Amino acid sequence: RSALRADQVALNPLATSTGAAYSRQIWPRLCISTPMSKKKTAIVTGASQGIGEAITQRFLDQGYNVVANSRHITASGTFSPSSQLVLIDGDIGKPQTAEALVTAAIEHFGRIDVLVNNAGLLIAKPFTEYTETDFYTLVSTIQAGFFFTTQKVIAHMLNQHSGNIINISTSLT
Repeated sequence: RSALRADQVALNPLATSTGAAYSRQIWPRLCISTPMSKKKTAIVTGASQGIGEAITQRFLDQGYNVVANSRHITASGTFSPSSQLVLIDGDIGKPQTAEALVTAAIEHFGRIDVLVNNAGLLIAKPFTEYTETDFYTLVSTIQAGFFFTTQKVIAHMLNQHSGNIINISTSLT
């Protein structure tokens, strides 16, 4: 396998029946080209800018329904709600936000096929200057956000017997 460049991310879908996970490159072009008998639904966190914005747009371009989240996605003006797109403002580190994302996906579109955990945070100062508050803010966004959202989404994916979860993180500190 070739190494990923800085402008790529790896997709690690649910493990195969033998337990071996596989990877394929999806950035800058998401590999979403299989014909669908049902319109699929994706949830994208951290969707108001950067990689999350690009992933959200690509899903929309490919005909997916999308539930997009960031703290202030409606005020960001990045996207406008439509019959194919639901915007959810909220702190991903709070369980209520995870619940709102899942509820919106099920109520509006009836299913969840893909979760992209992309929410991140940059604290613009040297790591050695991080405060305890900075640390807990990072843990809330990156770890708690992943935990609460993934836990809620997996329950629906297990019921559907299908789904993909993509986790995107950074080592920027």
